[in-house]
Amino acid sequence: MTIFDQLVEAFAGTSDRLVTAAEIRRTLFERYGTNPPSVLPSDYSYNRWNQGISQQKPLFVRVGAGEYRYLGADQPYTGLVFWRPKGSTADQVIGERVNGELRLFDTIAAVATPPSTKVLAETQAPSSVIPLSPEQLDRLYEEYMEILALEVAEFGCKPTETRHLIGRIGEFYCARQTKGQLARRVNQPGFDVVAEGRRISVKTTAQRTGFVSINARTLDRVDDLVVLQYDDGAFEVLYHGPIGLAVQAARAWKDRYELDLAKARHLQLPRTLLPDPEQPGTSVAK
Repeated sequence: MTIFDQLVEAFAGTSDRLVTAAEIRRTLFERYGTNPPSVLPSDYSYNRWNQGISQQKPLFVRVGAGEYRYLGADQPYTGLVFWRPKGSTADQVIGERVNGELRLFDTIAAVATPPSTKVLAETQAPSSVIPLSPEQLDRLYEEYMEILALEVAEFGCKPTETRHLIGRIGEFYCARQTKGQLARRVNQPGFDVVAEGRRISVKTTAQRTGFVSINARTLDRVDDLVVLQYDDGAFEVLYHGPIGLAVQAARAWKDRYELDLAKARHLQLPRTLLPDPEQPGTSVAK
């Protein structure tokens, strides 16, 4: 019996709980006498990639360091796929699964045949965006919104106390509305989303009054500005337009510009890419 078959037999029906890598190895040793070091749960994970395996047969989802949830074979899993290069201490996103189908970014052919280290290095050269599918963006947006609702409704956090979370959701919102892609780097200098060839800086706030800051040193790396306001569980687009128009309406302060939310709301926009979800084709800027 292969290790794959052992895992299927031993963990079928356990999807209601998390299991550790140590528990997985111990279970297979006690039942089948399998050598523990030969059991690598990450090699059987939907959201992990091992370039040395000719054909991955996933069963688990890696939840955290050494923790897994059993799903079973051929499941319609949707999520990001991570890989840790040899010698590195950090994971990187190299692909995604949508309804179980694996897609490595820029290396579609590699799904069937794993690339060599050289090929992977060439095809996974750093780029400015992560080419996530619309389904993946929808999933991330929904899951982050659930976390935000939990933080606010159940744990009593004020929206203004969840700035990082709201900021990330704002980027998902913008990418979904513009059919764009997220910047690959966290806190990418200048822009957060790229859509139709334009680099967009996204500013999201839960404040009803005040301002958003624009970094004066990175203006050459951004084309458009999107200002989102989160209030009562929803996002409103206060401004979406050229960064230059926003800077003209802002006040200079040290190495940044401060754009008042009231001014952002009333800027005359020459165009907008963000439609009103209630009335397709219209602007939600007011």
